Amino acid sequence: MKRIISIVLLICIALTCVSVQAFAETDYSAYVQTITAKKGDSVVSLCKKLGLDYAADRTAILIINGVSREESLETVAIGQTIYLPKSDEDALAIVSLHNKNCPANAIEYKVKKGDTMFKICKAQHLNYNYYKETIKILNGWETDDDLNSIEARQIIYLPLDAPLLPVSTTVEPPIEGDRLEYYLVEHKMEPGETAESVCEALGAPYSYEIDALVKSLNGVMNLDKLATGEAYLFPSSKADNAVYAVYSHDIVTGDTTGKLCKAYGINYATIETLLESINPDLKLDSIPKGGRINLVSKVSAPVKVAAPVATPAPQQQVSEEPDSYNGIYVERSNNKTVIEVKGNEELSKVTVHWPNGTEEMDEWNFSGTFTQAGILTYEDCTKTSIHYNSDGTETRTTYYENGTGYLYIANKIAIWHDNQEEIANDCSFAKS
Repeated sequence: MKRIISIVLLICIALTCVSVQAFAETDYSAYVQTITAKKGDSVVSLCKKLGLDYAADRTAILIINGVSREESLETVAIGQTIYLPKSDEDALAIVSLHNKNCPANAIEYKVKKGDTMFKICKAQHLNYNYYKETIKILNGWETDDDLNSIEARQIIYLPLDAPLLPVSTTVEPPIEGDRLEYYLVEHKMEPGETAESVCEALGAPYSYEIDALVKSLNGVMNLDKLATGEAYLFPSSKADNAVYAVYSHDIVTGDTTGKLCKAYGINYATIETLLESINPDLKLDSIPKGGRINLVSKVSAPVKVAAPVATPAPQQQVSEEPDSYNGIYVERSNNKTVIEVKGNEELSKVTVHWPNGTEEMDEWNFSGTFTQAGILTYEDCTKTSIHYNSDGTETRTTYYENGTGYLYIANKIAIWHDNQEEIANDCSFAKS
């Protein structure tokens, strides 16, 4: 019986070591303990139970769990495996070992079967469009082809502790050590503008995190329904016309939301709803030591009405006539998927053909009107699968109707983002 127990213990130890290695090439197992989450657990509460200083050990926790940002650990599922340092000293050893084997500003990630860089970034709460250049630098890659050719079991580097938006400033935060995350701008919607075009112009490229934040800030469920002439809050990487600056603060003993707001010169009672929006996973009346809270301070510069931002983002210099979007656009990485645009300023019809080998092809059909920013938002997409039979006939199967998404065209480059399956999120096409 003792022999059986010993074998079982050895197997468990081996599995623990393997699981720690599942996401990284560097072996951290000597410094790591494995926890299976129970109901009510969070990473912060687990650290408290185990006598760990979450604030001090946070970087090590991100590294050994293979996550880029803290948001990935805010929600813990029952039965989820969580890796934590055995002690605060072990956390220091983890960071030291990591810095010897990896870039200090990166985590290791082992590619899984079916992964794409876009899927990985989404799971890691990273905006693919913003961070793909950083990812190329971290991995020594030169082209987008490298991003699109990752393979299962390959070890890659991803940004560590990357902010939601790339904001830089020399302004001192209200509390020493706090970090500026982004700004909040109150913008009045102009004719033809969409949430996507406003965010793009404010330096907050559209992503699922930005989508959720804008909805929460404004108490709306559908961003397509933002009314012309009404003012809404948007995140921005720029201080221009900002109402608030958002900072992140590491919670220490004695901190309460009310005290922190007072230190920031803000009345907690008047901005409680705003704080709930920028802290969706935090109970403001019982903030935990070692956790992190987002706070706001008013921007000292006079508040102006934000200028219309329906024009393209800075890198898109020239607005185009609606009918100039017509033509054929070919996917730049595989040269097989094709978008065809036909129409005029009142209505454009779009067809996408995506080959799946020699015998099958997927087809999307949707329509809409291009804004001045070159964005066509649609709600009528039909997806059809076409199978070419050996007798020369074809079989067509409709998968869905009324799919939503958008097509963005500027300088003869088209970006397609579909909401239904996310199969085409931000694929890039060049006009042929």
